[in-house]
Amino acid sequence: MPSPKKIIVGRKNDLIEINKFMKGKSKKNFIYNLYGPGGIGKTELRNLLENDLQESNSNYALINGDTPNFDFSSVLRIIRAKVFYSNFNSKKLNIFDAKIKFYFIVSNLVGKFGINYFTNEKKEISNIVNINDSTLINNLNEVFENFYSYDNYMNTSISSITELLSNALNEFCDELNIQPIIIFDAYEKLSSLDFWLRTEMVKNFPEKSKFIFFGRDSLPDISYGWNDYGNNTVTKYLDEIDEPFVHSFFEKNGLHDNEQYKNIFLFTGGYPLCMQLTVSLVRKMGGWQELEGFSRLNDRYEVSKYLLERLLEQERTKPVKDFIENGVVFPFFNIEVISKFLNLSMTEAEKIYNTLSTLSFIEKSSAGLKFHDKVQEILIERLRFMNIFEEKREKALQCLNLIRNENTKNDLY
Repeated sequence: MPSPKKIIVGRKNDLIEINKFMKGKSKKNFIYNLYGPGGIGKTELRNLLENDLQESNSNYALINGDTPNFDFSSVLRIIRAKVFYSNFNSKKLNIFDAKIKFYFIVSNLVGKFGINYFTNEKKEISNIVNINDSTLINNLNEVFENFYSYDNYMNTSISSITELLSNALNEFCDELNIQPIIIFDAYEKLSSLDFWLRTEMVKNFPEKSKFIFFGRDSLPDISYGWNDYGNNTVTKYLDEIDEPFVHSFFEKNGLHDNEQYKNIFLFTGGYPLCMQLTVSLVRKMGGWQELEGFSRLNDRYEVSKYLLERLLEQERTKPVKDFIENGVVFPFFNIEVISKFLNLSMTEAEKIYNTLSTLSFIEKSSAGLKFHDKVQEILIERLRFMNIFEEKREKALQCLNLIRNENTKNDLY
């Protein structure tokens, strides 16, 4: 049986609506807010949208809330790297590059040593970092003169650096007639940046800019302040997929018995996660003819939980099963994480990584792979029920610290 398709059919109309929004010339609507529960198909729709944007060579940037250790500078650096043409030369952009690089150095120094290391006793920066630029060294010494100079720099830099990129982006858009598209995924995980995004970035970016927010909650549910953009926002709740598209999905994955389909549809409905888990389960069992014993569950969460339990029962590769059950405590994972967590060689870990990458509930991440957020919730709940969540979480933290220490570089930039 073929691998289950990770892109769910039935989102064509949703994609058409987003494309109409992006191509619209009206300055009135520049925010598109698409929200819905975990497992409803937001990531699949975002993938389809990205495919369209790449095919049309659009100037867009994706800000993924699942990326660890995100701050405002991370957002701006991604927009700088993805939206601007590499050969675009601008004095404003050069100034931004210099300022964001300086902020990056300051943040890394504080992250490595702590602010007290600099403020409790005067330190000569040139003895700490390998930088030959005397002006840069002097500027760093000024920032770390005392706690107040550092605090003042941090309080003013966010607005000033955001404004610098906004000015450069305005110049870029006007000169080349570009419409930048900024996509936020898993926005609920970016709540710490919400005030800055809402009051500075979205507010001050070029009028041609379009912002698309994918998340579990509507923007006003995250912060009441988004209501100020009421007339500028298109809000769409992502509901379950219509039955004809569900039928088409299961047909494409080998289900041709109408009676069996009717029973399965009563179980999964048009909930994409349940549909994907069902196909994954069937693949593990060897075919649709092996599928039986579905209980009638009305709650989609309980259906997902039931399917996942049965899927784990069918997993016969022990290291793969071990990582699915216990490695779910990682926000993301790569070959090195699997190797350290399961005490395997990198070669063995790579095989497991490649197997996991084919599963319908494993998604690509900027740092490797990650569990689908709803699947992660279910599996973590399972660990809590077994009273081993804290033990697995502590092991994961030790694993990440070990990797971080091994990969530490002396040169901060």
